[in-house]
Amino acid sequence: MATGRGEGDDRQQLHRLRDLKSPNGFGTGDVRGQITAPGEFDYKFDHTKPATDPNNLQASLVGMFFHVNWLHDRWYEAGFDEASGNAQADNFGLGGVGGDPVLAEGADFSGTDNANMSTPADGASPRMQMFTFLGPTPAKPSRTSNHEALITFHEMGHYITNRLVGNASGLSNTQGEGMGEGWGDFFAICMTSQAGDNFAKGAFAVGGWTDLTATFKDNYYFSIRRYPYSADLKKNPLTFKHISAGALLPSGPGSPPRRPTGGGNNEVHNVGEVWCAALWEVFVALVAQHGQADAEKRVLKYVIGGLKQTPSQPTFTQARDGILAAVAALDPADLPAARKGFAKRGMGKNAKSPPSSSITLTGVVEDFNP
Repeated sequence: MATGRGEGDDRQQLHRLRDLKSPNGFGTGDVRGQITAPGEFDYKFDHTKPATDPNNLQASLVGMFFHVNWLHDRWYEAGFDEASGNAQADNFGLGGVGGDPVLAEGADFSGTDNANMSTPADGASPRMQMFTFLGPTPAKPSRTSNHEALITFHEMGHYITNRLVGNASGLSNTQGEGMGEGWGDFFAICMTSQAGDNFAKGAFAVGGWTDLTATFKDNYYFSIRRYPYSADLKKNPLTFKHISAGALLPSGPGSPPRRPTGGGNNEVHNVGEVWCAALWEVFVALVAQHGQADAEKRVLKYVIGGLKQTPSQPTFTQARDGILAAVAALDPADLPAARKGFAKRGMGKNAKSPPSSSITLTGVVEDFNP
């Protein structure tokens, strides 16, 4: 069931539509999200029908609309406001540049089995394009990334990180691009976590419902990454050195199962897995101290505060230091947990990153001391 109102729509004024035909944006043949009654969106998604079914399309557009507005409000509370460069139609005189609401375009004509986000500088609208997932078996109903939170949250993660680091121009080096993927994954799994989850041993995937498997079944273990995100090293063994081209991943008897993916360790999505694994450890350490709900609020403030202090073309350790500086400023009592989380993945106090301009990302020095 997709129900609710856009919490931040008075600020965002985003459009949400099925962008069926070129050019981008609303035009002849495109479909806008519709209300079912004044001030109400009430649709039920029928999983026996394709994502393109008119009712399913409306259900997923409502879900996408809600996700974008909900993220706007949660991130605003954590510090991503007008002066920080967020995307709003009207900035109400609170700083930044207005006139740039998020353009959320579902079931976009330009692709399938994927999604993307483009983020220009403050004052021009970010554009999120969500695609229909056809899957490898045509007989099965198509699925949609429109309302798959593990995908929409990831894509919106690109918007917030690109705006906060260099005003849309700061994450163009390999480490920056990789961390961009990792931040996106982190927002997805952190902000969909629940108090009853097994944070010590559980496996958390990015995507799953839309994942392309031979049978087009839900895949909430690996999804699209090599390993699931987990604080259990027997499920996810990645440490800082695994961003480097040529660094060997665990193999052989007793090694964690791994999903084969394209590219080497320094491919940006693979790099992002390592960054997200470290952020997840910080979050899990905070959950142990504060419980899930409070830890989530805290870590969002720390991550967003850290992004504001991350330089353009950053290294891993510079981005780590930005987060630690935010923790120190907001609640120094959480510093041991944050340092412990980074250190568990080899990013302790004496760790060294490859140069900012490195493409191979060789030369990592790991340190497991907080």
